[in-house]
Amino acid sequence: NNLSNVIVKTREAGQEIILIIDEAHHHATSDISHGLIEMINPKLSIEVSATPVITDEDEKVRVVLDDVKLEGMIKKAVLLNPEFENIFKNGKIESKLSEGTEELVIDSALKKRQELAALYKKEDHINPLMLIQLPDRIGQLEDTMKERVIRILKDKHKISTENGRLAVWLSGEHINKENVEKADSEVDVLIFKQAIALGWDCPRAQILVLFREWHSPVFTIQTVGRIMRMPEPDKGKHYKDEPLNYGYVYTNLEHIQIPGCLGQMGKPPFKLQAIGQELFQGMGKNRGVALIV
Repeated sequence: NNLSNVIVKTREAGQEIILIIDEAHHHATSDISHGLIEMINPKLSIEVSATPVITDEDEKVRVVLDDVKLEGMIKKAVLLNPEFENIFKNGKIESKLSEGTEELVIDSALKKRQELAALYKKEDHINPLMLIQLPDRIGQLEDTMKERVIRILKDKHKISTENGRLAVWLSGEHINKENVEKADSEVDVLIFKQAIALGWDCPRAQILVLFREWHSPVFTIQTVGRIMRMPEPDKGKHYKDEPLNYGYVYTNLEHIQIPGCLGQMGKPPFKLQAIGQELFQGMGKNRGVALIV
């Protein structure tokens, strides 16, 4: 019952083969992949990818982003450090939070998570997830950063792996991650690195935390994409409480860059929009920046 036998029997039964390749930008480009595709010889191949590599214009199918938002599949925007002053200058974003410590970043993000959790109680049983992304490299800095973050979460906010409110998903270290994707999971915070991104799906993720040591001031679609999904896309609409329709990034990175904002990459993947007090009642002064992907 190996793959080649399945293919032979399928054809003997007079059936056509349709090949669907998930994460195609990773899985459809190697020599091994090409050999396998050639062996399968499908009538139709469908390559699925959030970040496709397409050189032939005829292969592109364009989808209007606003249409996807109107369907309630993704959030309206992602807000950067919304409670802090942000200024767009010379192609970069200067944020007051860049002067803050890791502890201030965590405190601000958790305060937002609590606000969202209270609003979700009026809508459904959804526990918004806060993601903390550690630098994607090996060394003493990573261990020190991880230990500092875990200590702040446990000592100041009573969030730990022991009480089930903290999950860790790192190379060789998987704690409390089994049901983290469930909408009502008790996990409030997940510590991870870049490796989690491939194929991972957790629509309740709504807040992303990045620290200064992340060392990449460039925000890409991959960076914010993890918090763009709506937790209940089947409803086909956004929530009545506006804050639930946005993702949030908290970071003390300096000189944040948004690729494409000044046209250096063709059509911008992001648009910048100043956010005023009228957007969220009760939030006070808000000079944040919306990253609309």
